Amino acid sequence: MITSMELENWRAHGSTKIEFAKGTNILIGQMGAGKSSIMDALSFALFGTFPSIKNRKIAIGDIISNRPSQKSIAKVSLSFTAGEDSYKVEREISLKEPAKAKLEKNGRYVQSQPQRVTEEIEKALKVDYDLFSRAIYSEQNKIDYFLELNSSARKKQVDNLLGLDRFSTAQENATSLTNRLKEMISESERIASGLDSEKIAGQLKVLEDELKRGEEEQEVLSGRIEKINKEKAEISRKLSSIKESYAKKQSLGKEVAGAKSKLEVINREIGKLRAKQLPEKATLEREIAARESALQKARDEEKQILNRLQQIQAKKARAEQVLAKAHKDMGERESLEAALKAKSSNSVRSNIEKSGKELEVLQKELASCEAQSQEARKWVAELEKHVSKCPVCERDLTEEIKAMLISRKKEAAELSSAKAAGMKEAISKKRNEINASEKELRVLTLAEEKLKLFGDIGKAIAESEKELASAAAEERTANQLRLSKSEEVSGSSEVLAGMKASREAIERHYSLEKERSKTEAEMLEKEKSISEITADQKDIDEASAAFVKISEEASKTAAMLSNISRELKDKAVQISEKKAEIKKIESIYKEISQKKAIIENISKFKNALQETQLVLRTRLINAINEIMQNMWPELYPYGDYSGVALIPSEDDYVLQLKVRKNGEETWTDVESIASGGERSIACIAMRVAFALVLVPNLKWLILDEPTHNIDKQGIDSFVNVFSETLPKVVDQIFIITHDEQLKQISNGKIYLLSRNKEAGEATFIEEA
Repeated sequence: MITSMELENWRAHGSTKIEFAKGTNILIGQMGAGKSSIMDALSFALFGTFPSIKNRKIAIGDIISNRPSQKSIAKVSLSFTAGEDSYKVEREISLKEPAKAKLEKNGRYVQSQPQRVTEEIEKALKVDYDLFSRAIYSEQNKIDYFLELNSSARKKQVDNLLGLDRFSTAQENATSLTNRLKEMISESERIASGLDSEKIAGQLKVLEDELKRGEEEQEVLSGRIEKINKEKAEISRKLSSIKESYAKKQSLGKEVAGAKSKLEVINREIGKLRAKQLPEKATLEREIAARESALQKARDEEKQILNRLQQIQAKKARAEQVLAKAHKDMGERESLEAALKAKSSNSVRSNIEKSGKELEVLQKELASCEAQSQEARKWVAELEKHVSKCPVCERDLTEEIKAMLISRKKEAAELSSAKAAGMKEAISKKRNEINASEKELRVLTLAEEKLKLFGDIGKAIAESEKELASAAAEERTANQLRLSKSEEVSGSSEVLAGMKASREAIERHYSLEKERSKTEAEMLEKEKSISEITADQKDIDEASAAFVKISEEASKTAAMLSNISRELKDKAVQISEKKAEIKKIESIYKEISQKKAIIENISKFKNALQETQLVLRTRLINAINEIMQNMWPELYPYGDYSGVALIPSEDDYVLQLKVRKNGEETWTDVESIASGGERSIACIAMRVAFALVLVPNLKWLILDEPTHNIDKQGIDSFVNVFSETLPKVVDQIFIITHDEQLKQISNGKIYLLSRNKEAGEATFIEEA
């Protein structure tokens, strides 16, 4: 059962909430009031679509309200029960984002992906959208939809509604499959007829014999090349050994020659060092130590002199800064004294007081002028009224006197206004003068205060100059000491460098003597190794010739083996192709046999489909006709037609009425005898029967404008059926109508919908 619905920005609905009841729910309102939108929203909440969307009459964005202004999103929330469970589904559509959905079951989250939400609802209700839209939901003015179709379309639609279209589709598919299989069999037989299996088998035998002979020859060559490769490897190893020994002999010869050259260089270097007559190393070390000590002492003294010089220079810099500041202060004081001498702060204060008084006078005059102008304009306003007496003395006024007085007062008002404008300009100038004087006063006052801060600047200058002269004298003395000590340090450094050079020469002599002994020993060892190596170039040439010969033999044998291997591969490929051809022929005949068996089974399946479809159609139509016949006496208030039935034929479904002619009852097509209202009543009966037979688990019925062709007496019967009969078999009925007579349905919950369309207002709903 549908329990409640909430809409936001849905078509004409701004913010709507409806509580539905069990039994009949009637939505009444004029065209455009938003009735059908509620049922569209119900369908959309359950299945994510409704007929106008499904048939592409409107786009999804058209659902979102655009009056009085375009909204960005629309929402629908629907609460319902199925069995013992309660559900709440929410869906949202947007102009900019994909649709959203959310489903809750018994207050717990279930799903939020739109398609999954629809699938969960279909599972709970055991109804999908197609069945809902055909059996439960009748669109506006489409009660007699099936009667408007031609016979073939009606047959197809009713079969679809009853679920029988699947049988027809299956039969058509089976026929198509049979024809396709027959075509495939013909093509396979044509291909097989062009293949000679005996000839291919003979070719295969020849190829297999050739392959066997080639494999035997390949085995012989493989053994031969294995033996050749072993012999080639031994010769290669021997050649490498000879080359290695000979290369080592040549390398040692080069090393001996290099050692001899090195000894010559060492001997020349030793001779040069001996010629210098270097002192004893111990004596030289003592002299170097003494000289380094004296040099370090001289450097320490030089550093002390430099530190003293830096202190004197810092003292001199401080004296220069103090003297510069004193001279600057002297100039600033003289400038301030000159400025105060030209104009004093007292004279400026006097000018400010004077200007202030003048400003007060101007302001009073301005107020007087504005009052006079206002008074004159007031007089003009009084005189311009339709009066015949003076407002002050109450004497009679002629039009001439009145015009003269108005003219004089206007001139007086304009004169006062002009004078007031001049006063305002004079006041502005006077205020600017006062502001300038006040600014000047602040500058002079600041100068007087600053002048008091200066002390005896002349004395400070004299002291700074005396201190600067003293620092300059000390700086000259320190510079002379620094230069003298620097010369001493430089001379000692040069002497010490010469001593160290002599020490390095002595150490070099000792090193060369040691290296000469080592080089002579290494040279003798290498000459001994050379004498022990017997390999020469002749041995290398003989081994190389043997390696070339065996390599040529190996290449020829490998080429023969490669050719045989290639031929064997070609034979193997040809054999594989011939076997594949034989297998293909066998497979073709096997497939032909299988397809013929399938065709036979399909034929049996088609016969079973036809029998099942006939039985199912008979049962469904009988059930529908039984419900329609039981309902007809209460729904149709006249005696013209005593029954209604849906009669199937080979290519159509015809809705017929039972009519008495010539004392006998006979069945006649609704379209040939019934009025528009009678057609609608018959179609309502058929709609209800469809819903009860096709969706027995979900006893809902939705009818949009079902009575648009029914007269008053028919509507009375309609009201009676929906008050008494249908609520007994249908749990919940929704009727959308503009017909006020349907308010008479007893136990029905009535909702009145209204909307000011001219003002673009949203739908308003109230319960009757």
